[in-house]
Amino acid sequence: GKTEKAIESYKELEKIALSQRDTITLISAYSILADLHYEKKESKTAYSYYKKALKLNPDELGALNNYAYYLAQADSALDRAEEMSLITIKEEPDNPIYIDTYMWILFKQKRYEEAKAYAEKLISTNEEMSAVEYSHCGDIFAQCGDIERAIDFWTEAQMRGDDSKILKRKIKKKRTF
Repeated sequence: GKTEKAIESYKELEKIALSQRDTITLISAYSILADLHYEKKESKTAYSYYKKALKLNPDELGALNNYAYYLAQADSALDRAEEMSLITIKEEPDNPIYIDTYMWILFKQKRYEEAKAYAEKLISTNEEMSAVEYSHCGDIFAQCGDIERAIDFWTEAQMRGDDSKILKRKIKKKRTF
């Protein structure tokens, strides 16, 4: 119920920002509405809000990153996702969230060695990696033939809260699926 209430609140904010011609607030409202709709598994609606935000500011890093990541998760428009993510990487090359998105897109494009280089950068710049980041690194290292390191990353992802059956299967079978 909180997501629905949040959507209602941000739609009200959208109306106010439109009436006041407040572009900065409108971009934020669109980006947050996109995130909320994606959380509800309403990808098309989420993507339309990201597009609205990026139409107002093509360099809005948060919208670029999240839109790119969600496209990669869906194995959709990977070239466009890479373009968007590359903008964030150029602007903030040491931002671990942007590095993770970019390396994941490269992984989805089957550019494993390039993804591995970004995984190494993520590992060296991010002391507090999330379960998702550990899992991504595991998948990348597995595809690059370093299964021992992959298992270490998958195990760490599990210790950080990823309790998915897929992750357990990767660890047990010592490979990605």
